[in-house]
This record gives sequence, C-alpha cells and structure tokens, in this order.
Amino acid sequence: MSIVLKSFSKNLSILLILSLFLNCSKDDGPKLPEQAELFVPINGENCQYGKVINSNQKEVEFSWSDAKHVTSYNLFIKNIITSQTVNRNSLVINSSSVYLKPGFPYEWNVTSISEDYPEESAQSQTWRFYLPSDDQTNSPPFPASLISPSSGETISLSNNSFTLEWDGSDPDGDVLRYDLFVDKTDGFQPTVDELKNLSNTSKFVILEENSEYFWRVISEDSNGNKSSSQVYTFRTN
Repeated sequence: MSIVLKSFSKNLSILLILSLFLNCSKDDGPKLPEQAELFVPINGENCQYGKVINSNQKEVEFSWSDAKHVTSYNLFIKNIITSQTVNRNSLVINSSSVYLKPGFPYEWNVTSISEDYPEESAQSQTWRFYLPSDDQTNSPPFPASLISPSSGETISLSNNSFTLEWDGSDPDGDVLRYDLFVDKTDGFQPTVDELKNLSNTSKFVILEENSEYFWRVISEDSNGNKSSSQVYTFRTN
C-alpha cells in the first residue's frame, strides 16, 4: 500500500510541475485592439463646459475609455455644418483638448490603434454635440440624418410611391417639426404644403419611375431655430 501511495504521490507531483510549466510558458500572442467607449462631450447634448479662449474659439476636452490592447488613439472631430475636420493622431492617453469654433454642431469618434495589428483598427461609436456661443440661450436642432433612401440608392416604387425616412434630434430636447424637400433639380426647390410642418420622421411621397431625385430635410425647434440636412440623391426603377 505504501508503495502505491508513493508512486501516486510522485506521479501527481510530476503532473503539477508539468501543469505549472505549461501555464508559465503559454503565450497567447498579441490581441486585436478593442473599441473605446466615449465619455465627453456627451452625445446629443450641448457642450456647456468649453473654456472660452476668445470670441471665435473654445477649448473642449474630449475623453474616452482606456481600451485594451491599444498602442495609441486617433481622435476625429467634424463640424457638421462646414465639414471642416480636426484630427489628433497617435495619442497615447485617452483624452485630448481641442480648440473649436462655438455656435456649431460637431460629431466625433475615436479609433483604437495597435502596433501589432496596424491594419486592424477599432472605431468607436460616433457621437454628436453642440458647442454653444456665450450669447446663445437655445441651440438649433442637429441637422437631420437621412436614413432611407441612402445617397445614390436605386429604389423600387409601390403604387408609384415610397416612404422617405430620417432621424432628428435637438440638444435642448425641444420638440421638432420638419419640412421635406424632394425634387429633380437640386433639393432646394420649393416644397408643397403637404410636406411642410411634419411631426413624424417619415413620409410617403408620390414619385415617377426611371427618374433621379434630390431630397433633404429642414428641422425646426419650438423656438424657431432651423437646421438643414445634407442633400441626398436617389433613383427610381
């Protein structure tokens, strides 16, 4: 019996040593960078904590989570109205201060970069915020996001009609109304009364087959502030 126990104990010791050796020598290798979670400026709200530099500039602090397996971050900021962009690349910390012009809506995101996988980055969600100027008591709506049809899409009509869809929001939480513009010229032609003062974010319209159309949406809040979406084009079968 004692011989059996000694043999069992010896084998168990060998197994434990092998297990420890394998665990210590195990190397999973580098991992893909993970997506960062955005913190501030907060999505869909006014950015009230920008530091005033002068009448044309405010210093805005951007911050996000410390994502795993990341060597550096690229911060992207876009003025939604002017389309001007700001890029801060190769950031080794998860925050950055940027000078921006007040009185405009912005969108931003962060891309996680890893030296081990230079071709495999991970982009965060894209958030929007409005940077008010000091004399603003109410901010205009964010420009509407056109959902359907997407730009350049070819659509099929049902009974010569199609439902256009968009999304609207306001940094102050104001109730919005919409004017829908659809034409064959440029998206800026006068619209009909039935496409004005809409409370919903969708509307079916009568269209012609085998035609190219331009469309956009103007959002208006309860204080009379307005903003215009981009102009999208689409074709009908």
